[in-house]
Amino acid sequence: MVLYIVLTFDDLTQDMLDVNDILRSAGVRGVFFINTAAIVSENEEGIVRELAKNHEVGSHSHTHPDLTKLSIDEVFRELDLSKQILSKIVGKEVKSFAYPYGAYNNTVVEAVKRKGYIVARTTDIEPPITRIEDPLKLPVLFHDFLHLNKEAVENLLRKLLKQHYTPTTLDEVWKQVVENPVKALNTILKLLENQEQEKDMLAIILLHPWRVRELKTWRDLEQTITTAKTISKTITLEELTKSTHKTKQEKEKK
Repeated sequence: MVLYIVLTFDDLTQDMLDVNDILRSAGVRGVFFINTAAIVSENEEGIVRELAKNHEVGSHSHTHPDLTKLSIDEVFRELDLSKQILSKIVGKEVKSFAYPYGAYNNTVVEAVKRKGYIVARTTDIEPPITRIEDPLKLPVLFHDFLHLNKEAVENLLRKLLKQHYTPTTLDEVWKQVVENPVKALNTILKLLENQEQEKDMLAIILLHPWRVRELKTWRDLEQTITTAKTISKTITLEELTKSTHKTKQEKEKK
């Protein structure tokens, strides 16, 4: 069975180019979600254009608001404007989306669908999934703000390790999550590597390049990306949806 990992990175900053260099050195493609109001000059356009050469570029709205607190017209504007700006820069229609702050509800999800996005990432924490229930509500295995929720880390480890879970493991991982989330992610990936799997699994990762810079964890990011490549097949959301669509077509033919 195959473990698929999607590496996603949010919020447009100069640091995205550093992540781009690390991914390129490792021979790995990622997904960069861009909040387009941050594109204020040719410099930012150049960053997006450079990322699109090797990676998938997706929308993170225009102004990065909590979409659940906006009127439906405001939500549509955020989705439309971001899609238009990014599609023009990268030269093709942008179809992937990441909810700002991970905030969504049924109205927002329906709006995302109506505006032509076919896949969307949340910040809901789940162990690797074996089935995509809704491509517009994709959960993540890990994000770098888990230090705000110890219960989420505990629930993840319990589901991931099952009978092998121990409070000691939680203490060790939680300490890393608080001090160095990128290192904690590497630890979780290595725990995942040792788990038996009967079906193909999908794990989506969320990191913020600006936070990697603030915490000075670039070397840990290099090691984590190497681990991801070693234990899995790293893909983009675009590749995931193509594969899912192909599988669906094959089943319908049968």
